[in-house]
Amino acid sequence: MRTRAKQCAVGLLALLGVNAHVVVAAAASPVRDELSAEAQKDWDAARELYDARDYRSALVHYQRSFDVSNNPRVLFNVGVCWKELTQYALAIRVWERALGLRAQMSAEEAQKFEYAIAAARPFVSAVRLETDQVGAVLSIDGNEVATSPFIEAVPIDVGHRKLALLKPGFETAERSVDVVQGRESAVTMKLLPLVKTGTVSVSVANGVAAALFVDGRELGPAPFVGELPEGPHTFEARAPGYVTTRQTSKVEYKQSLRVLLSLGNAHNEGKLRVLINHSDARIHVDGAYKGTGAWEGLLPAGGHQLTVEKPDYVTFSQEVSLSAAQERALQVQLNKQPTWLWWTVSIASVVGGGAVAAVLLSRQAETAHVPGTFDTVSQ
Repeated sequence: MRTRAKQCAVGLLALLGVNAHVVVAAAASPVRDELSAEAQKDWDAARELYDARDYRSALVHYQRSFDVSNNPRVLFNVGVCWKELTQYALAIRVWERALGLRAQMSAEEAQKFEYAIAAARPFVSAVRLETDQVGAVLSIDGNEVATSPFIEAVPIDVGHRKLALLKPGFETAERSVDVVQGRESAVTMKLLPLVKTGTVSVSVANGVAAALFVDGRELGPAPFVGELPEGPHTFEARAPGYVTTRQTSKVEYKQSLRVLLSLGNAHNEGKLRVLINHSDARIHVDGAYKGTGAWEGLLPAGGHQLTVEKPDYVTFSQEVSLSAAQERALQVQLNKQPTWLWWTVSIASVVGGGAVAAVLLSRQAETAHVPGTFDTVSQ
């Protein structure tokens, strides 16, 4: 095996069915002898793995031998490993890279690479890929081959192939394609962002100079135009002398949303927010029905009567005072109405307690000492 490891890299060319006289001519100049000790170590390991038909592991060591030596003749064996893995497009890519270094090889050696490329070419076609993203990496059957934009058609092996397009911050796009010899395939792949956004425009009515907030995070002074993740968001405007106003709206992917916030004058109004532990509880303010479960709104400064009702629960009633520009939040906890069983137990407890008290008083009367008016008689 060691003897075979010393053979020229182009000795593997016979595996491609290339003319025999090319192989014989190459045997006079072994590649291994031109490598450093470190590169020879990977070369020998690669050859043993190749003989054991572990082509993917052999590929790793042949590639490392080239990285150390930068000897283009080593690339022939790298390409042969790809060929054995039936990755003909990648084999051709490697051999064409070696021809880019033809200044470091003889004309005969360059011809050997050209023969190898010609032998593999019938197994390779091309795919013209279009995508909406720049810098996306194209992977074919798990091997990275190109990066967008794809100016030219990408070589691809004939047969059923799996394409994947990857870019940080985007969902991986996958597509299967049947590649036919001599026919260029056309594929369009679009990448969807992991965080889908829509365009949002937020302004304040009457040109009031207000600070804008979204979900509690400050956006800066009004107006605001920018991208926000899809889904519901709470927009808020704050300004001195005005009651803060909020609005919840849903942002749709790739859609535009316009939000107009109106600030109420704070000189004679305050804001009340009511939250209840039951979504079906009815809310009344000053006798006027306001909704169920929760309510938020502006009220004139001063006192107001808040009432919350729900069947089978104790009605909640409270005087609420608001000052100008004040924001007040109330959390109401409704309690269940006492049932007939509770009243029965309570009454029984009272009656029983009275009976016990009577018995104790009776016993006390029987045993209590009554002072008399007679002296004791001396015997």
